[in-house]
Amino acid sequence: MATDKVKNRLFKDIVNPVWEGFYVWGHGWPGWPERYGQFKNSTEVYAPIREIYGPVGVYYGDNGAMAGAYAAIYENPYDNRAKVTYVMSNMISEYGALALTHETTHLNDHIAYFGDYDRREGTDVEAYAQGLLQSPATQGHQGGYGALGLNMAFERENDGNQWYNTNPNKLNSREAIDRYMKGYNDTLMLLDSLEGEAVLSQGNQDLNNAWFKKVDKQLRGNSKNQYDQVRSLSDSEKAINLTSVDDLVDNNFMTNRGPGNGVYKPDDFSSAYVNVPMMSAIYGGNTSEGSPGAMSFKHNTFRLWGYYGYEKGFLGYATNKYKQEAKAASKDTLGDDFIISKISDGQFNLLEDFKKAYFKEVKDKSSHGLTTVAIDGTTISSYDGLLALFKAAVAKDAATIKTENKGNKSVSTSHTTKLKEAVYKKLLQETDSFTSSIFK
Repeated sequence: MATDKVKNRLFKDIVNPVWEGFYVWGHGWPGWPERYGQFKNSTEVYAPIREIYGPVGVYYGDNGAMAGAYAAIYENPYDNRAKVTYVMSNMISEYGALALTHETTHLNDHIAYFGDYDRREGTDVEAYAQGLLQSPATQGHQGGYGALGLNMAFERENDGNQWYNTNPNKLNSREAIDRYMKGYNDTLMLLDSLEGEAVLSQGNQDLNNAWFKKVDKQLRGNSKNQYDQVRSLSDSEKAINLTSVDDLVDNNFMTNRGPGNGVYKPDDFSSAYVNVPMMSAIYGGNTSEGSPGAMSFKHNTFRLWGYYGYEKGFLGYATNKYKQEAKAASKDTLGDDFIISKISDGQFNLLEDFKKAYFKEVKDKSSHGLTTVAIDGTTISSYDGLLALFKAAVAKDAATIKTENKGNKSVSTSHTTKLKEAVYKKLLQETDSFTSSIFK
């Protein structure tokens, strides 16, 4: 994936050790010997630490059990002290492999992964690992499995029940990764379009108000940088007459599922970890004139990577690639508006315009034919065929509308999300992890 400009540095200049933790099984937690092998809770001495790791100066403590693993990172990306150390996690496990992809993102996000452009201003380290470049695993407490992600760690069966590319060994070039990301994002955009159109076709304002919520802007002090404020609809927003997916885009609405209501900051060590579930539809782009919020940052990065590829889309949006050009244009901050104009060669000035064009494109292409999938015994190969299924699923969910406290409406979306998942997984299977297009 790395650009030619930096690829050689992965082998010559950026070589980072990875240390398994010193936890010794059978001793209970912490079960972590002192520097020369003594245990806190027994008289035993652990010979490997006493004879090797302690004397040669590579011993480290248990970090108070505060992390499964952590990366030691420095401002100078060539600092040879950089490393990954495991604590609570077992390196030789699925979660351990996930942790490795997380921590090595921290080590490589200055140069190797980012084409030497560095992180985008207004973000920080945790905006890039979980929910973006970390490989999702079935194990773990972070809720990342089924959220946006790229699998670069695990081989799985192409059995129609997978969320991600099944064999990372096939993603052996930037072109192969870009092909996968195109099919991946085409599919998610198609499904979001189907869900939105199916809901709005019911002509039920109570349903709309229960189904959607708002992605708003929260400015950071006096700057143009912003956070995402995910919240319930206001009374005025509940009165909006929604007739098309474009209306959902223009109003920066998303489905009333995860991520939950709250403020998402790409520069902290809490909300920056946010995962964006694949089955949650974020219709707008929440275009910023500076740095975006954490949720929008991850969502927009994937969509732009999918449509424009790694060099143009990913590097253009997620890094400081256009920082100097923004300065030359008298911009105090590097905003989404400036970036989308650069990436699209002036075609779009707002992410919302890009999203509307992308939604139209996937609908138009799928109207001419889709990869055939069988859903509950029904064979489907077109947008209209899928739309009929989605309308039926939404109608079933609409029957669950109820009134909560303060008169707010709520609704289950279980039939629709189940259908969405089934179609996604079938398209992933039938295209062999999007090695071929979903469109005919």
